[in-house]
Amino acid sequence: MHAWDREREIHNPELYAVWNGKPWLLNQALLHLQTDSNAYDYAFWSDAGSFRDAHAFGAWPDPERVKEVFAAASRRRSQPEASRDGYMVFFPLMKPPGMGEHNWRVEKGPIDIDFSEGSFFGSTPSGIAWLAAAFYAIHDHYINTTPPPQDQHHPHAPATTPGTSRSPPFHFVGKDQTLFNTLMFRHPARFFGVVSPVRAGQLPPSSGVAWISTLARTPPIPTIRVLLAKLVYKVKLYLGERCVDDWYYYQWWLASPEGRRRTEKMRGWRRWRLGMLGGGEECTETGIVRVQWLLESIFGSRWVDNRMAKSNDPF
Repeated sequence: MHAWDREREIHNPELYAVWNGKPWLLNQALLHLQTDSNAYDYAFWSDAGSFRDAHAFGAWPDPERVKEVFAAASRRRSQPEASRDGYMVFFPLMKPPGMGEHNWRVEKGPIDIDFSEGSFFGSTPSGIAWLAAAFYAIHDHYINTTPPPQDQHHPHAPATTPGTSRSPPFHFVGKDQTLFNTLMFRHPARFFGVVSPVRAGQLPPSSGVAWISTLARTPPIPTIRVLLAKLVYKVKLYLGERCVDDWYYYQWWLASPEGRRRTEKMRGWRRWRLGMLGGGEECTETGIVRVQWLLESIFGSRWVDNRMAKSNDPF
């Protein structure tokens, strides 16, 4: 497995085990801790190293905030069966898919982009059980299948085994993020998330107008609006217009109002420093992003339907 990792210089097999163990560990914790007298409404995985800045969030994620965002996601769902059983799953989102993903099909393997953030995710106990089962079904499928011959530009691995002419014997499955991404493409109605304010401008317009034809016959062609949004985003990053790090924006987003205020006060020196650079205003709350809406807005509904899992699919 390690030989096929495109980032093998900074990864090792033990890291793959930790990454791929997340859904199992969270599900097992629920199975062992949950009793009739000790029931959980929601459960979350959080990487141990994800809280890198000083904060005053207190009880986090805030229980009332969690109820609020899951209720909002359920109200906005496009397919009632996707969440009536409690299977809505929250993942922070980083970057929307783009041109490179237009030609993706399930046989091409895991999706290697910074779409989902594997450092934090959660759902109801039944949602976590579903996520764990789906995650390991797709993991086992890919580790037991060979990339198509026409796809020797394997998304993770070199074209051949180092020192030989042998092609990849299986899809690389050492990185949990790529499998989470794939599950989002296969079950988009079950997932929702949030993006930071400076990245929100990169999303398709809320009117649902796709970046490309709704027939999805051609690769995505970014509109002037999208290109300008990306330019504005880069300028804002340069000026320091961030209340928190983009990757960890969800921490502020899921905090209580009081926890937000205390944390912003604690980080006031940072806002003052950024203000000297022309940015640094207080945090802005962004809305929920439903993955199905996002993919349909980018690629069109027919594209999404053709890649969604069917009722008899194992994952």
